[in-house]
Amino acid sequence: MVFVYLYLALALSGCKLDNLNDPIIVPLVDKEFSLDLWQTLGTNTLSNLELRMYTIEDENCLNTEILSNYNRTGRNISLTIYDILDPEVCDPGPAPATGSQLVTDAGPDVYTLTIELQDVVSNAGTLTVTEDAYQVIMEQEDGIIWLHTELRRIPADALWGYLVYTNTEEESRVASFVDDISNLGSELPLTNGYYGYFSVTDTGNITELKDAPTTSELATIMVKYVGETTQIDQKVIDFLETPGNEAIELVLLDSNGNEWRN
Repeated sequence: MVFVYLYLALALSGCKLDNLNDPIIVPLVDKEFSLDLWQTLGTNTLSNLELRMYTIEDENCLNTEILSNYNRTGRNISLTIYDILDPEVCDPGPAPATGSQLVTDAGPDVYTLTIELQDVVSNAGTLTVTEDAYQVIMEQEDGIIWLHTELRRIPADALWGYLVYTNTEEESRVASFVDDISNLGSELPLTNGYYGYFSVTDTGNITELKDAPTTSELATIMVKYVGETTQIDQKVIDFLETPGNEAIELVLLDSNGNEWRN
C-alpha cells in the first residue's frame, strides 16, 4: 500500500539531507487513491460539494472504509487520508474501499486545496467554487488521481431520469410517459459537462446517467419542473400500475433530492 512506500521513501530521502548541497530527489509514489467531485442534493448550505475517495485496488470486503479528515480555515481547504479501515463485520466481495467528506461551508471563491496522505505526502492545488460549478486544479498528484476535475452544479428545479424498455410496444408507452412529464415542465438548457448524475454532450443530450444500463433501448428525461412533487408521484404510480409496464425500469430524480423508481 501507499503508506509502506511513503515511509520507505522518507527513510531513503533522509540519508540525502546530511549534505545540503546534494540534490533532493523526490521519489515517485504509486497512485493508490482516486478522488472525485460529487454534489449532495437537497441541502441548504453554502455548498453541497462532496469529496469522494476510493482505493484504486479492490479490498476483500464490500464495506471497507477510508479514514479521512476535512478542514477549512479561511480560504484554505485540506483533505487528509489517514488509513483504510477493515470493517468489524465483512461483507465479502472485491470492491474499492470508499470514503467521503462534505464541503458545506465553502461559498463561491477560490481556495487553496491540500490533499495529504497520512501527513507524509502533500499535494497542492486550488478549488474554485462558483454558482455553476466546482473545479479542481492540482500542481501535483502524488499517490492520487482525480476522476473528474470539474463538476457542473445541478440547476434548481431540474427533473431528470431514464426508462429502460425491451420491445417496441413498451417503447411506445415510454415515449408517451416522457411526453407527459415533459409537458408538465419546460426546457432546461444546460452547459456541456459532467454533472455527476449525468453528462451533457455538445448536442445538448444527457448521457452517462449514473447507474443506467448500457443499452440503446433507453429513453431520457430532462425538464425544468416547478410544480408539486405529488403530481409526479401520481404520474409515476399511474404508469407503473398500467398492465404491461411491469418490466420497464423507471428512475427519476430532482434537484431537491427526491427520487422515483421501481
